[in-house]
Amino acid sequence: MEEGSLNETDWFCFYFKPNPNCSPLRKSTLYRIERICSASQAYSYGLFSAALVFGLPGSIFALILVGRLPLKPSTLYIRLLAASDFVALFSASLTYYKIVNNGDMTHSDDFLKWFGRIFQCFSHWLLVLICLERFVAIRYPLHKARLYTMQTTYLTCIAALFISSVHFILIALDKTKAIESDKYKFYVIMFFLSIYIFVPMLLIILFTTLATVEVRRSRGRRQTIVASGSSSLASKLEAEITRIMFLTALSFVLLTLPMLLYHLFDRIDSYWLHIELCPVDLAVTTLVFYICASLSYLNHAVNFYIYILGAPGFRQQFLILLCGKAREGTNTEATDVSQRS
Repeated sequence: MEEGSLNETDWFCFYFKPNPNCSPLRKSTLYRIERICSASQAYSYGLFSAALVFGLPGSIFALILVGRLPLKPSTLYIRLLAASDFVALFSASLTYYKIVNNGDMTHSDDFLKWFGRIFQCFSHWLLVLICLERFVAIRYPLHKARLYTMQTTYLTCIAALFISSVHFILIALDKTKAIESDKYKFYVIMFFLSIYIFVPMLLIILFTTLATVEVRRSRGRRQTIVASGSSSLASKLEAEITRIMFLTALSFVLLTLPMLLYHLFDRIDSYWLHIELCPVDLAVTTLVFYICASLSYLNHAVNFYIYILGAPGFRQQFLILLCGKAREGTNTEATDVSQRS
């Protein structure tokens, strides 16, 4: 078949750089590259659009439902998580499609992109705080009110937002070309990945594991601590909150781990391996990147639905909100359970 020709300025879904170790490109290969690039764009559009369609209204519903509950450390974290997820998705919607289409990014677009990443990171750290609060509640049930005051909760939220705002320092260094050395760029990007995904993931896994151990160890002890009149409700409440935490942590790991692994391999390759990929391999790599990026946005869209599936009390309150009434006899119990959550 007739060979095709590519220049270094040619664009499919990646910039082509001639590689003498690759076989000459033929028209069939060019067609395959174009199909892979079209698939990467289609998958990216589909997954990210699904995140917007389900995530934006889900965050609003979560804010409305949790906003009707008494202000406590757990409800404050969930309120902020819903608000942060909404801001992260909304700000990403203003630039994501332009990035996928390789559109020209303005300074305001760059600002919005990094502004959204701050709240993506903030959501990750809020989930860390939720897992920590749940561990404290399970491990120290009698001292939780003293250990986890509202002042402590506010301070931890401010600290999490401050850590997430380090992104602005990184973009400032990048825009001012303050970091020219590839070695320093490697460490800066690794620092970014650590704050963005790696450290939150380690802490979430740690606290959920510790909570699991404590749940198994404290079943018998908690039955003797809780008053007999409310033991059934308290046990149901603890099970619902713990179930929500585990499901949310599991979804976070499953949806963000591919993006973390992709970036780690990309950094290791850029700094140590220096693997030279052929055009088809580059196209496949781009497809993997867009799928991983879209999955990471789905992480900000599923929390409300996890609450609905994992907590019958929360689900009852959602039905009450939609229908305006509930069956007599279930309304009071559902409200009580949701308020305690």
